[in-house]
Amino acid sequence: MAERVIKAADDLSVHVVCNDQEVADWAQSLGAEVVWVQRDGLNPAITEAAARVADLFAHMIIAHADLPHAESLSGIASAGTVTVVPDRHRQGTNVLSLPTGTSFRFQYGSGSLYRHMAEATNCGLDLKVLQIPHLQWDIDTPEDLDALPEITRPGFPS
Repeated sequence: MAERVIKAADDLSVHVVCNDQEVADWAQSLGAEVVWVQRDGLNPAITEAAARVADLFAHMIIAHADLPHAESLSGIASAGTVTVVPDRHRQGTNVLSLPTGTSFRFQYGSGSLYRHMAEATNCGLDLKVLQIPHLQWDIDTPEDLDALPEITRPGFPS
C-alpha cells in the first residue's frame, strides 16, 4: 500500500517521514527523500517533519501509507488552503494538504476530520473538503482489511 501511495504522488516531490532505517532504505529505493524525525506518534512526528520542510516548500500534502486504492494526489493542493480528503466514514483524515509555515496544529486520531476543519478555520486558512473515492478507503483495523473491495488498476498491484 505504501508503494502505491508513493506512485500516486507521481510528479510531486516525495518525502517519507520516519525514524526507522529499514523504512528509510525502502523509501530511498523508490526514489523518495527521507525526513528523519526524533519524535514518536503521528501528530508529533508530522509536526516535526512539517517544521523541517517549511523552508523548502510553500505547501505540503500528507498522505498516509494505508491507502490501498490510491491513484493520484494531483489536484489536491491549493495555495493558501487546507484541503482534507476524509476517510470513507467521514470521520478521519486520509489526505491533508496545507501551506507550510503556519500555526496549524495536526489533529490526527479519532474524529480528526472535524478537528482539522476547525483548526483550518482557527488559523484563518481557506478550507476545502474533497470526496475522492480512491483516497477515502484506508486500513485502520482488521475489519477494514476484511471489507476491502478487490479493485485492480493498471500499473498497480491489487
